[in-house]
Amino acid sequence: MLPERHRINTLTLAEFTYEFFRFAAELKERVDISDWTHRLVARGFKSAGAELEGGLARPGAGHFDTRVANQDDLKYEWADLGSPERNATRALKSFYAIFQRGSDDFAVFTTDGEVTAEAILAAARELQ
Repeated sequence: MLPERHRINTLTLAEFTYEFFRFAAELKERVDISDWTHRLVARGFKSAGAELEGGLARPGAGHFDTRVANQDDLKYEWADLGSPERNATRALKSFYAIFQRGSDDFAVFTTDGEVTAEAILAAARELQ
């Protein structure tokens, strides 16, 4: 079993991803740029032995469906999708693929198939 430091906290990942795209949307409005491109770059995940669980990882509850990254590098780029929810969903879908996971594995952070602040808060409440 790998040390805890190699496990990615799924709640933190979802929250930081959503908040980044919320910030980007506000910035885009302020600077009035019509063509906005997002880029996701991840490096060294396989060689570091990074692990990701499906669903909401519960600290101290054991690790039942943990997967190790199957690639070191990811470079993915897409045109802005018009909302923080859609952009965060696209980013998580791409990131989760490093661990051979799909949208169902982060569905706990979504409402109607898109990452939302409400779903993230509801997931956080489950851990309390």
